[in-house]
Amino acid sequence: MEIDYNTIYEALRINSLSLIKLLIISYFIFYWLPSKIFPQDHMNDLLDKILFNALYSLTFALLVIPQLILLKIFSIPLYIIVLLLTKILFIIYYEKRDIREIFANLKKSILVNIFDFFDNYSTFWNTVKKRQDNDIKNFISKITLYKFFLRSFYLIVFSYAVLNIAFNSLITFTDGSSDMSFYISWVGFLKENVLWSDLNTFGAVMYGIPVFVFNLALWTNIDSIILFKIYPVLLILAYFFVTYYVLYKMFKSRYTALFGVIVTSLIFYSPLGNYFSGYEFAADSPLIKTFFDKFSFYYIENNEENIKEAVMYANIPYNRFFSGLGYEFSCTMFLLNIYFLIQYFDSKKNINLLLYCLTLFTVFTFHGGGALFLLPASLLILFNAIIFWKITFKVLWQASIAVFITSILGNLWTLAMIKYGLLLDVGDALPILDELLGTKKQAITATQTGKESMYLIIFTSLQYIMMGLTIFVAIVTYFIKKNKFLMSSIMLAVIAVFIVFYLPHFGVKRLVSVQRGLEYLILAQVVMLTYIFYFINLGFKKILKSYYTRVALPLFYSLFFIGVISFPKWHNAEDLPPYAADILYPKNVEMISYSAGSKIILDINKLYRPFSWTLISYVQEYSKAKDHGYHVNT
Repeated sequence: MEIDYNTIYEALRINSLSLIKLLIISYFIFYWLPSKIFPQDHMNDLLDKILFNALYSLTFALLVIPQLILLKIFSIPLYIIVLLLTKILFIIYYEKRDIREIFANLKKSILVNIFDFFDNYSTFWNTVKKRQDNDIKNFISKITLYKFFLRSFYLIVFSYAVLNIAFNSLITFTDGSSDMSFYISWVGFLKENVLWSDLNTFGAVMYGIPVFVFNLALWTNIDSIILFKIYPVLLILAYFFVTYYVLYKMFKSRYTALFGVIVTSLIFYSPLGNYFSGYEFAADSPLIKTFFDKFSFYYIENNEENIKEAVMYANIPYNRFFSGLGYEFSCTMFLLNIYFLIQYFDSKKNINLLLYCLTLFTVFTFHGGGALFLLPASLLILFNAIIFWKITFKVLWQASIAVFITSILGNLWTLAMIKYGLLLDVGDALPILDELLGTKKQAITATQTGKESMYLIIFTSLQYIMMGLTIFVAIVTYFIKKNKFLMSSIMLAVIAVFIVFYLPHFGVKRLVSVQRGLEYLILAQVVMLTYIFYFINLGFKKILKSYYTRVALPLFYSLFFIGVISFPKWHNAEDLPPYAADILYPKNVEMISYSAGSKIILDINKLYRPFSWTLISYVQEYSKAKDHGYHVNT
């Protein structure tokens, strides 16, 4: 395919400048502003402060903005008033402070500062400058050589992890997924104070993404098309931060948590992920192994002939994350959700229940398909809590009420069905719901062929090893001394992901397609590998003792850079496995849509806002899209 490189450089320049602006304002939206509005207790460290405030800000916007638009009363001044009223309510009912006294002190402070400014005008700016200089000197004096290289390593690792996936979204103006065309027009409707437009061509669907981008557009004033290309950077950054956060809280080791981030980026979001994901094969007559004369295991023989007919989806999570789709938002919340559920059962603290509900609300608002993995994981964690005597009637009652209310609030988008009717096409996220609603055929039916195909995985040797290690590590966690409940519960959640993903191999209809479930399988495998690294790392600590700190950082630097240089990448066709180089890599290039046409679409959008029409992502998709309301579900 011919590539217009001038367009790439122009797209990279515009998107990069917009991204810098977005990151700066995101600090204000997701950290500074919520830190001034919402309670800041129960935060033990900087990680907590970043995560809690980001969750508060995100869920507040997802809850308030759609309701104000639904009532057709949304405006920026009104939204600011709602934020101020929220702060006042927290002061009165949570902090139990006198609001009149606070305003009186605020007035006094403002007047004193104004008078001080005029009284000392000649020396005021010198004083401010000296204070800033002292703050900078104090900050620099606290940074040792070790801290400098450690923080630099954090910056390098997270920058690579994010840009390794997000770079493809920065070098084009077109969409990585046809869903985005639909969402761009929806943001246009939101700007007109219309939540569900008569011109909506796809019907009832979760409003998480358009509301999220609409909120960003309010604060940044960045063009919607540009925002839809650069906001996946925030999603990918959140994905790796959440992975680091949960692993750090579990193992209390920064190097163990960094290992999880590095492995996720270098291996699972690269062509090497194929060895962990296997191939999907639609089989009419799979092989069967029977255990104890009761349990049947369906499988496909791993041979060259079957692999030629199979499909590999290792690149799909990579593509979907740089497209920034709703399912990926829900996937990002998976580890957080189960972590806070475990913490609530363990500590009985309401803050953990609140955070659990906030993550659950986010899952439902962005894409309820994530609940397919959360439900079995949560049930296994509940079972484990009963074994460890962590459950009381009060805990169970509070959790049940909270989950019930959260489920209602998170699924308010279903009110759209009153206007549009049932879902038009659920897609690969919920194949079983597709079958129940009759919206899409996921398998060859018996009436057509006399058989029904089973979608099975052709297992690689590495997958068998991973499953065996998962069971082994899960058993080991019940015999460790520290954090036994937390460690074992997380491993049960990992097992739940394996069960849901490999369910068709036990003769059960698939709950989720392979290309969607891979994102959760990646998280489960990363957690399991991090457990193994944690135990190995403990051994190194005991051997090296005081020398561990001196050795660990240089070793991590070396291994990381070796991995970056030597491991294959999706945006580079060199040294890829044959299947990836010949088939998947060209598909990735086509998806990115390098063309001058994308720049023209951006210019048209600036002149004619899409309040009443929807952009088509790719010309070749038009023939498909026109029959589905200008939208192809991916």
